[in-house]
Amino acid sequence: FSAPHKRAPIVIGHGSWLAAGAIVTCGVRIGRANLIAGGAVITKNTPDYAIMAGVPARQIGSVK
Repeated sequence: FSAPHKRAPIVIGHGSWLAAGAIVTCGVRIGRANLIAGGAVITKNTPDYAIMAGVPARQIGSVK
């Protein structure tokens, strides 16, 4: 018996940068012009122009 796997697209906004080792879970939308730190684990949608870091990731700043 195996549990069903969740399937959903990942959407990465225009101008966003993901550093090495960043992990994005299925169904998440990365906002426009985001900076995602190396090793960050993105588990929820992110706003536009956010700087995200941590496990799980949280917003630590803004690009604007």
